[in-house]
Amino acid sequence: MTTGSGDFKYTITQLTKLYIGARCTYEEVLDAEDFSHKFRQIVSSKILGEVTADTTLESHLYYMSAEDASAAVYEKLRAVVVCSVRTVKKTLTGKEKEIFEEKEFKVEELCAIPPEEKNRMGIVIRELRLSKPAVMSFVI
Repeated sequence: MTTGSGDFKYTITQLTKLYIGARCTYEEVLDAEDFSHKFRQIVSSKILGEVTADTTLESHLYYMSAEDASAAVYEKLRAVVVCSVRTVKKTLTGKEKEIFEEKEFKVEELCAIPPEEKNRMGIVIRELRLSKPAVMSFVI
Protein backbone atom coordinates (compact mmCIF):
# COMPACT_ATOMS: atom_id res chain seq x y z
CA MET A 1 0.00 0.00 0.00
CA THR A 2 1.38 3.34 -0.99
CA THR A 3 -0.67 6.49 -0.91
CA GLY A 4 -0.01 10.08 -1.87
CA SER A 5 -1.00 11.38 1.55
CA GLY A 6 2.40 11.27 3.21
CA ASP A 7 5.89 9.93 3.46
CA PHE A 8 5.07 7.85 6.54
CA LYS A 9 2.16 5.86 5.07
CA TYR A 10 3.34 2.58 3.52
CA THR A 11 3.77 -1.14 4.05
CA ILE A 12 6.84 -2.95 2.72
CA THR A 13 7.77 -6.61 2.93
CA GLN A 14 11.38 -7.70 2.59
CA LEU A 15 13.10 -11.02 3.18
CA THR A 16 13.55 -10.68 6.96
CA LYS A 17 11.73 -7.45 7.84
CA LEU A 18 8.30 -5.86 7.63
CA TYR A 19 8.14 -2.06 7.47
CA ILE A 20 5.04 -0.02 8.23
CA GLY A 21 4.83 3.76 7.98
CA ALA A 22 3.63 5.19 11.27
CA ARG A 23 0.85 7.26 9.71
CA CYS A 24 -0.97 4.11 8.58
CA THR A 25 -4.07 3.21 10.52
CA TYR A 26 -4.63 -0.35 11.64
CA GLU A 27 -7.54 -0.48 9.21
CA GLU A 28 -5.20 0.36 6.34
CA VAL A 29 -2.79 -2.36 7.49
CA LEU A 30 -5.66 -4.87 7.58
CA ASP A 31 -6.73 -3.80 4.07
CA ALA A 32 -3.21 -4.15 2.61
CA GLU A 33 -3.71 -7.51 0.91
CA ASP A 34 -0.15 -7.60 -0.39
CA PHE A 35 1.20 -7.29 3.17
CA SER A 36 1.89 -10.09 5.68
CA HIS A 37 -1.27 -12.14 6.26
CA LYS A 38 0.06 -13.34 9.62
CA PHE A 39 0.67 -9.81 10.88
CA ARG A 40 -2.82 -8.80 9.80
CA GLN A 41 -4.15 -11.75 11.86
CA ILE A 42 -2.10 -10.58 14.86
CA VAL A 43 -3.51 -7.07 14.51
CA SER A 44 -7.12 -8.26 14.30
CA SER A 45 -6.85 -10.73 17.19
CA LYS A 46 -4.38 -9.05 19.59
CA ILE A 47 -3.99 -5.33 18.86
CA LEU A 48 -7.55 -4.28 18.04
CA GLY A 49 -8.64 -5.31 21.52
CA GLU A 50 -6.91 -2.19 22.86
CA VAL A 51 -7.34 0.37 20.07
CA THR A 52 -9.81 1.06 17.31
CA ALA A 53 -9.11 0.32 13.66
CA ASP A 54 -8.88 4.04 12.82
CA THR A 55 -5.95 4.53 15.23
CA THR A 56 -2.63 5.28 13.55
CA LEU A 57 0.43 3.31 14.53
CA GLU A 58 2.06 6.64 15.35
CA SER A 59 -0.57 7.48 17.95
CA HIS A 60 -0.74 3.98 19.38
CA LEU A 61 3.03 3.64 19.77
CA TYR A 62 3.38 7.18 21.18
CA TYR A 63 0.92 6.57 24.01
CA MET A 64 1.59 2.85 24.57
CA SER A 65 2.76 1.90 28.05
CA ALA A 66 4.66 -1.18 29.20
CA GLU A 67 1.49 -2.47 30.89
CA ASP A 68 -0.45 -2.63 27.61
CA ALA A 69 -0.97 -6.09 26.13
CA SER A 70 -0.05 -4.73 22.70
CA ALA A 71 3.39 -3.75 24.07
CA ALA A 72 4.01 -7.40 24.94
CA VAL A 73 2.87 -8.41 21.44
CA TYR A 74 5.26 -5.94 19.81
CA GLU A 75 8.10 -7.12 22.07
CA LYS A 76 7.51 -10.70 20.90
CA LEU A 77 7.58 -9.46 17.31
CA ARG A 78 10.99 -7.86 18.03
CA ALA A 79 9.60 -4.51 16.96
CA VAL A 80 11.84 -1.50 16.42
CA VAL A 81 10.34 1.98 16.23
CA VAL A 82 12.17 4.50 14.05
CA CYS A 83 11.78 8.06 15.31
CA SER A 84 13.02 11.54 14.62
CA VAL A 85 14.32 13.14 17.81
CA ARG A 86 14.91 16.86 18.21
CA THR A 87 18.46 17.78 19.20
CA VAL A 88 20.41 21.01 19.41
CA LYS A 89 23.77 21.20 17.65
CA LYS A 90 26.30 24.01 17.55
CA THR A 91 27.21 25.33 14.13
CA LEU A 92 30.74 26.28 13.12
CA THR A 93 29.93 29.85 14.06
CA GLY A 94 28.93 28.80 17.57
CA LYS A 95 25.21 29.31 17.12
CA GLU A 96 22.82 26.63 18.27
CA LYS A 97 20.68 24.98 15.62
CA GLU A 98 17.74 22.67 16.24
CA ILE A 99 17.79 19.54 14.06
CA PHE A 100 16.05 16.17 14.00
CA GLU A 101 18.14 13.01 14.11
CA GLU A 102 16.94 9.48 13.39
CA LYS A 103 16.93 7.16 16.38
CA GLU A 104 15.72 3.58 16.75
CA PHE A 105 13.98 2.37 19.90
CA LYS A 106 12.94 -1.12 20.92
CA VAL A 107 9.28 -1.05 21.93
CA GLU A 108 10.14 -1.58 25.59
CA GLU A 109 12.51 1.43 25.47
CA LEU A 110 9.87 3.64 23.86
CA CYS A 111 7.20 2.52 26.35
CA ALA A 112 9.50 3.48 29.23
CA ILE A 113 9.39 7.12 28.12
CA PRO A 114 6.20 8.89 29.29
CA PRO A 115 4.27 10.86 26.62
CA GLU A 116 5.17 14.16 28.31
CA GLU A 117 8.87 13.33 28.01
CA LYS A 118 8.42 12.23 24.37
CA ASN A 119 6.84 15.63 23.71
CA ARG A 120 9.70 17.44 25.45
CA MET A 121 12.23 15.43 23.42
CA GLY A 122 10.39 16.25 20.20
CA ILE A 123 9.96 12.60 19.27
CA VAL A 124 8.16 11.98 15.98
CA ILE A 125 7.38 8.33 15.28
CA ARG A 126 8.09 7.50 11.64
CA GLU A 127 8.18 3.75 11.12
CA LEU A 128 7.56 0.38 12.74
CA ARG A 129 9.93 -2.43 11.81
CA LEU A 130 9.09 -6.04 12.61
CA SER A 131 11.12 -9.21 12.42
CA LYS A 132 9.50 -11.41 9.78
CA PRO A 133 10.66 -14.67 11.48
CA ALA A 134 9.17 -13.42 14.77
CA VAL A 135 5.88 -12.62 13.01
CA MET A 136 5.77 -16.04 11.35
CA SER A 137 6.50 -17.88 14.62
CA PHE A 138 4.01 -15.83 16.69
CA VAL A 139 1.30 -18.05 18.20
CA ILE A 140 -2.18 -16.57 18.00
